[in-house]
Amino acid sequence: MVSDKNVEIGAQLDSEFEQVLTEIVVGRRGLEDVELAVDQWLENGGQDIIDEMNELYEDYQAIRQ
Repeated sequence: MVSDKNVEIGAQLDSEFEQVLTEIVVGRRGLEDVELAVDQWLENGGQDIIDEMNELYEDYQAIRQ
């Protein structure tokens, strides 16, 4: 299963998320910013990717039955 939305914006979302996590690891940000990173990922298109993948999975499951 391939999410078109993930192909379109997934790399950028992951890069932004990893940047925040890197800043946390090196001490430039606090651990509480993990939640901020997750919220940003979801708001910037991550939730669309999740929704699309769930729909693809449901369609796949329906075909298998």
